[in-house]
Amino acid sequence: MRLFLSFISCILLLAALPEAFAADADKPQKRGVSAALEESEVYGAHDLLRDCQSAESLLAGGKGEDFLFVLQGARCVSYIQGMLEGYDLAENLARRVGAEVSVFCPPRAEGARLRWARAVLAYFDHQPPLPKESAQFIPASRVLAAALSRFFPCESIRDGTAE
Repeated sequence: MRLFLSFISCILLLAALPEAFAADADKPQKRGVSAALEESEVYGAHDLLRDCQSAESLLAGGKGEDFLFVLQGARCVSYIQGMLEGYDLAENLARRVGAEVSVFCPPRAEGARLRWARAVLAYFDHQPPLPKESAQFIPASRVLAAALSRFFPCESIRDGTAE
């Protein structure tokens, strides 16, 4: 009897599947990390801009206006640090298989965190305005990677012009 009920449940489920996916049938299906970021809208370009504005003010010697302001500044620096650590891991894994993937080489000297935050802000200054938050989600990781590669290219390390 249990087998019969399971069989009927499967038939009903299969019958309902086409309707469940009909609304999204014309949309291309996204996969992987990009899809997860866009669907969850965890941390986007708007968040990164606001947080790095706070970080720049705090790291340049400003006083924290309130707890949220300090938290936003810390989140910018922590996000950048986390992305750099993830990128470092990717570079090391690539080297193990004989590949070289040096897209950006951010500074490590004193004051580097302030320079990271300023690079993000400068990148935003040189781009068209962001769409309204509700219009389009842009993952912060894409903006950060573009900012780091623009302002801290690895050629500056090889040429000896970076710190």
